[in-house]
Amino acid sequence: MRVKTAPDPDSAATLAEFSDFLLQIGEGRYPVNRDIDESDICIPKTMCVGTSGCGNAWRAGESSDEDSEYEFPNFALLPPIMSVSERESDDDCRTRNVNALIDSVYPGVEGADLPDEYFVNRAILTPTNASFRRINELVAERLSGETREYRSNDSLDGPGDQNLFETEFLNSLKFSGMPPQIMVLKAGTPIIMIRNLNSDEWLCNGTRLRVVSLHEKCIDATIMSGTRRGQRVFIPRIVFLSDDEDKEFPFTLRRKQFPVVPAFAMTINKAQGQSIHNVGIYLESPVFVHGQLYVALSRVSSRKAIKIAIDSRAFDDSGAAHTKNIVYREIFQ
Repeated sequence: MRVKTAPDPDSAATLAEFSDFLLQIGEGRYPVNRDIDESDICIPKTMCVGTSGCGNAWRAGESSDEDSEYEFPNFALLPPIMSVSERESDDDCRTRNVNALIDSVYPGVEGADLPDEYFVNRAILTPTNASFRRINELVAERLSGETREYRSNDSLDGPGDQNLFETEFLNSLKFSGMPPQIMVLKAGTPIIMIRNLNSDEWLCNGTRLRVVSLHEKCIDATIMSGTRRGQRVFIPRIVFLSDDEDKEFPFTLRRKQFPVVPAFAMTINKAQGQSIHNVGIYLESPVFVHGQLYVALSRVSSRKAIKIAIDSRAFDDSGAAHTKNIVYREIFQ
């Protein structure tokens, strides 16, 4: 937990309340709505961006006092209530909620010459890889500059028949912890290492960097945090082997690709151990493992540095936002 020191008594009370809120979430003591689900909770509206049924809008909350040059905006994100016939499809509603969250966490991201601190101090967290990839694509589209597409070299590992499976099929496979077959990057994009490459150079799993320039055989980037902050590094492609624990496929995939992914958004699990000043949490689907919601909420040091977007179907008739907080309380007994 990263609750900061209070400068005055009023702030101390607010921070104490936030600290207690985090402990209640982490220990499973936060009130649940058992009529709905054993793990169902209501998210405080002051933390939310988005709508009830894609209709009710409220203010995004106070601006963060962290990184004040790029504060969370304080404005109504969505229009007044619409009639049922005017309401958007679920896909349109999700897109609006995602874009509202991006606007809140990454204000002015379209601008040129943003400092590294702008990106290292903010991120959007989500439970699933699908949402993580989607948000990264949406934010990247807002950046100016030309894109470069990198395609992996995919094959079967070992002496098996390499012609047994079509290359297109191998290209389509996605495994946890493995980069995508097609990676699209721009200069200025924040990226995160997904493998340990060189610990002496601080190129470790979880290190956040920013792209300086893109080349055919390497990525030129600078480290954005830690003791090597500002250091220039060159990242090559490496070989990944699929870890198919469920034995869904009768082979091991060999993929040669860069050991990075864009880091506008990251999965909640990937964010463990990181301190981030401004956090957006996208819950298109609820968390699904023990302690995951606590990990997401506790990346920041104050309550007003969090913004949450929840699927429109998670709102009840009163406008309250519902999600799950999965905690195995037996662990604490």
